[in-house]
Amino acid sequence: MYKRHRWIITPNNGRTIWRYMSLDKFLSLLNDRQLYFARQDTFFDLQEGKRSVPDLAMYDEAVPGISDIIENDPYGCAFINCWVMSDVDLYLMWSTYSSLDKGIAIKSTIGNLKDSLDPTDEREIYISDVHYIDYSNKGTFIKANGSANDLARYFCKRKYFQQEQELRLVYYNYKMRLDDNNTPSGLKFSVSLDTLIDEFWIAPQADVWYGNLIKEEIKTHGLVKPIRRSHI
Repeated sequence: MYKRHRWIITPNNGRTIWRYMSLDKFLSLLNDRQLYFARQDTFFDLQEGKRSVPDLAMYDEAVPGISDIIENDPYGCAFINCWVMSDVDLYLMWSTYSSLDKGIAIKSTIGNLKDSLDPTDEREIYISDVHYIDYSNKGTFIKANGSANDLARYFCKRKYFQQEQELRLVYYNYKMRLDDNNTPSGLKFSVSLDTLIDEFWIAPQADVWYGNLIKEEIKTHGLVKPIRRSHI
């Protein structure tokens, strides 16, 4: 379920968001009616979930030498689901996370995303935009309004990725260990697709047969939503 946080602020409900997918991930979403949250260390960016240099310096200032212990602590796993905040669909997102000819995107709003999460699922999910920082001179706590909040680092990324305009859903379980082989590489969370989805968007260079395939799949799963083709 969506959980409000004192410092990790969720943007306005009316903000438009997108999720760009390959066909297999799209079909998985339709069949399972669940969003997939990937474990923090499975992302391309090796800095994902790490503390910045100022973060560690702050810890050492309080307790000298403790930063090495904290940085190598295997306890605690974050599972993350990513969206893009934008008023229009984006070429970069089609080409990076989907496909220009065989991709599909979902258009929604932050309010719909929050409301679509299963309220009976007691796993707490935090939602916020990503703060892009220079890890050599900026602390991740800036995302939590200066508060020393451990969740903040999962809502920060390096500046190299700032074009993604990312919105994140984060589930954090401090009891899980990153070095435990039994820790899953991802988790799924049920959603109401009727509540979540405003529109389906078909890749800009998709053939007619692909568009028809997508339309049939959507119809088969009982979803009555507008289907548009990207104008890129």
